[in-house]
Amino acid sequence: MHYIQLKKVSKFWGSTRAVENLD
Repeated sequence: MHYIQLKKVSKFWGSTRAVENLD
């Protein structure tokens, strides 16, 4: 399974969305 990879992607998207919200 790719649970670890999913967590990494989730973290990445969380950071990306946070940056977008700052714009």
